[in-house]
Amino acid sequence: MSEARAPHWPALDGLRGAAVAAVVAFHLGRLSGGFLGVDLFFALSGYLITTLIVGEAAHTGALDLRAFWGRRFRRLLPAVMVMIVVVLGWLARWGTPAEQAVARTDGQWALPYMANWHLIAASRDYWAAATTASVFQHLWSLAIEEQFYLVWPLIAWLCLRRPRGERTLALVAGVGAFASVAALIAMYDATAPTRVYFGTDTRAFALLFGALFALGPVRRRLTTQVAGRPRSYRVLSVALAVALLSAWALGGHVVDALLSGGLVVHSLAAAMLVALLATIHPAASPVAWLLSQRWLVWLGERSYGIYLWHWPVIAIAGTHLHNVNGVARDGLLVAVTLALATVSYTVIEQPIRRRQGWAASPTRSSRRATVATMVLAAVAVGVVAAVSDGRGQITAFDAASISPIAATPATTSTNSTTTTTTTATATTTATTTATTTATTTPTAPPRSPARAGAPPARLPYGLPTTSTETKAPRPTVHRILWIGDSVAADEAPAVGVALTSAGAEFVDGSFAARRLVTSDGIDAAALYPPMVHDAAADLVVVQLSLWDSPFPIEQQRAAFTWFSNLIRATGAQLLFVTPAAVRADLVDPGLARQIVIVGDLVAADPQGIALLDTRPVWGDQAIADLDGDGAPDRKPDLVHVCPQGAARFAAWLVDELVTRYDGLAPVFPGAWAAGPWTTDARYDNPVGACAALPPREG
Repeated sequence: MSEARAPHWPALDGLRGAAVAAVVAFHLGRLSGGFLGVDLFFALSGYLITTLIVGEAAHTGALDLRAFWGRRFRRLLPAVMVMIVVVLGWLARWGTPAEQAVARTDGQWALPYMANWHLIAASRDYWAAATTASVFQHLWSLAIEEQFYLVWPLIAWLCLRRPRGERTLALVAGVGAFASVAALIAMYDATAPTRVYFGTDTRAFALLFGALFALGPVRRRLTTQVAGRPRSYRVLSVALAVALLSAWALGGHVVDALLSGGLVVHSLAAAMLVALLATIHPAASPVAWLLSQRWLVWLGERSYGIYLWHWPVIAIAGTHLHNVNGVARDGLLVAVTLALATVSYTVIEQPIRRRQGWAASPTRSSRRATVATMVLAAVAVGVVAAVSDGRGQITAFDAASISPIAATPATTSTNSTTTTTTTATATTTATTTATTTATTTPTAPPRSPARAGAPPARLPYGLPTTSTETKAPRPTVHRILWIGDSVAADEAPAVGVALTSAGAEFVDGSFAARRLVTSDGIDAAALYPPMVHDAAADLVVVQLSLWDSPFPIEQQRAAFTWFSNLIRATGAQLLFVTPAAVRADLVDPGLARQIVIVGDLVAADPQGIALLDTRPVWGDQAIADLDGDGAPDRKPDLVHVCPQGAARFAAWLVDELVTRYDGLAPVFPGAWAAGPWTTDARYDNPVGACAALPPREG
């Protein structure tokens, strides 16, 4: 049975090239809404696959499902398998145990194209995405597409066998798209966007919109309209292109609106543009002409390889280029990505797809042997990565995966709430670097409830949050003073590089046993005025400390009020941050008094003083390894934190500051999260405190 081929539209290749360029720019921190390029891929895939299915049914009078799935297999699986083999091999030799553990698990789910459901099951949500987005996390979108390729041809086969089959299939596509949209809107939870962002059912509408425009009832009507009014549709194509570009430029700032239904509008516009570009001759539309330019077509032809390789390159190579100028760094990462994608296209994708060159095996058995060898290689490399021993090293982590979460070793930390009621907190022993022994079984932290007035959660890959508060005017900050005890001191390296990357100047005023109440060698009146004067900060961020907890509430209130007046008298903003939860035997109700006091200060000066609850980062319990990747977030004392925890906290803090203050730019954590700061001596105090955890049994 001959294979029906869809017409070749250079403009659609160019559109694919623009989409992958947007995704790469987003992951480099250059385009806030570039993640929407994935939705354009969905619309394109739905359109092109449906065109092939309908064309084959019309050409041959039947639909050979086995042949269809075989073509999809040859087109997609070999290239991704090679990428997984190479990346796992690299990590097995040079990666940290944490990187190996996360990549190995994600790779196992990527091969059967179930990565998106694995991420949902693993709760890779906004709060966890910072450190759990492995080198393979980007394969979630390919999983959705492959699941569509598995189910949609079967539905088409059933429908196209009936009289008026295309009309029936169009009705199914329309109903399916409506159901998917309804699921997206009904299931969206701003505090936990993972389910709708990664779910096949809640993202299928983009693919189905593309399919709908490829089917006769819609396609013929569109073709007739274009033929009858070409000028109007040239204008429409330009308007749609401008709308998509605007969404890509601004989408990162309206994530809540996108997941509440804005994605539907974007996907519908993308599907309509795809259909128009497949209908209008390039010479008849400036958009089609532009997208048909050779360099964009070249990108589009290699877009699959670019998408496969760009994220591992950013995640692995990007973490070692912190001393390279930002533009030069990004240029180098793009060059490496394009080189790998070209090799993939030339050596793997095209030969296997066309059965040419080395892949032109004369017999079916030899072709099967080649595929079997690739599968075994992937499994073998996965095993090598699994047994690679990295114990005894201070744990590094997947920097590109850090989105909104971070941490560093500190002295005291506790759990609290943003309300002015009570909350559990912790107290540490009165030593400069308290380190007692305690362990817990790594489990996912319980999800904290949505905070009143808090900005909605971010998407995976660190999509910028959108604040639900619209205070005007928003204060502008350029210089930030960070104050706190040894916990804050150990968080300082990550906070400093994160804020610097966001465009702020950072002044570190943290130190072991530092507090606001004057007592036992701490003279607040002598310590803080010179510090505040020398810092000349626009914003002072104070992490609450258990060192203040033992004092009576009247003494605490006097100290906190004096300190707040000191800061506000300079014109600076003041932000209090709660510490992380600690182990149960250290929980101190005294910290709750601080929350009450700070709540009263916020109520008296809401435009100048604020309080942030860190439970979205740490959860309600002290857990050594928040995501179970083998890289500890907390030291064994379950008070202090390790580099991965520091990065979690710092990325989250920057996200929160961006939603509240002007002068800061959202920055993708891959740009800073695995720099030299992670090897600071404080993370090896006591020795081995932040070494990789041993593998869990079972």
